[in-house]
Amino acid sequence: MGYIEKSFNMKKLILLLNILIISCDTDLTPKIETDPEIEKWKVLSSELVDLALFHGNNPENPYYITGNTLHTHVFLTYTLAINNGWEDDQTLNSLNNAYSLIDSLNYGLGYEWDAFQDGTINSKFTNYTITMTYHVGYPFIQGYKAGAIPILKLIDLIDSVLNVPLADSLENGTCWAYSDNPNDVVGCVHNVNISVAFFLEQIMQLGFYEYNFTDEINSIVDRELHSFLPEHNNYLYWDGQDILTDQNHLAHQAWFMYNLSDEEIQTLGSIIIDEISNNRQKDIKSLVGQLLILQTNNFQSDSLYVVIKRLLNNEESEYFETGSYSFSNPRILAQLALYSIKFYQSQLP
Repeated sequence: MGYIEKSFNMKKLILLLNILIISCDTDLTPKIETDPEIEKWKVLSSELVDLALFHGNNPENPYYITGNTLHTHVFLTYTLAINNGWEDDQTLNSLNNAYSLIDSLNYGLGYEWDAFQDGTINSKFTNYTITMTYHVGYPFIQGYKAGAIPILKLIDLIDSVLNVPLADSLENGTCWAYSDNPNDVVGCVHNVNISVAFFLEQIMQLGFYEYNFTDEINSIVDRELHSFLPEHNNYLYWDGQDILTDQNHLAHQAWFMYNLSDEEIQTLGSIIIDEISNNRQKDIKSLVGQLLILQTNNFQSDSLYVVIKRLLNNEESEYFETGSYSFSNPRILAQLALYSIKFYQSQLP
């Protein structure tokens, strides 16, 4: 063997050794650098989850019962799934908690409630429309798309929604009632009504359910177009009282509208979102809705980040508690955690 051949073989050996070393180094996978200004929202979401779990597991917490509702566990499930995957142990534990509540309470709150403060008491088993269409429906649809939620869970959800009666017999479209309890057939709650259209359209897009909901969706959209109050850029919260919708529920209503395929209702939703984004009210109840629509209009997103961080750290903030909207309430924390991680997703390249 000549010198040149020996030299060539030695070079091949060195090259093969280098390849072997590189293949064994698991840290050499190219890493995508994430903007720290985006990444901080993912971290924030995890901090909110941790605090929600802490308060949710504390029997001394004043919101231990009312804050440990079905949609608390479903929102935590979806947040954890985005962060860690649907097969993650913590995600599955939260999802199983949600399944247990559905098995025992249907889509109820788990406690009795006079929804309209009219002396009629709904049982703890009452199926609330917004719980089915959005609090559970929206995350479950995403889980079904990911192969994590069985189709039978969605069919049960759809069948339960279809058992909800109409809220009134007015013309100009239809309005679905606040729950499946006859106590709540007392007029239209507009954010709940439009959530039904959002849910039914999402179900239709999946393509597995045999019924076409186009007429139902169009009728709901018709009602909401006729019910809009342009002089206020708002709706009555409930037709039974002359009170405008608060900023939290209005933000949710506008988000449902914006995510429908009907261009007219979508445009109206966008107008409301912009109005809220430019005129933020300074309370934690409003903060929930403001964070949701950040996915659509990220105006001054950093200011909301600072607000949430200050509230998490028990520091002084211009945003104040109202009713159950507290950073001690696991339900509110779970909702903020989900909206933080959804905003993070919306900002990724």
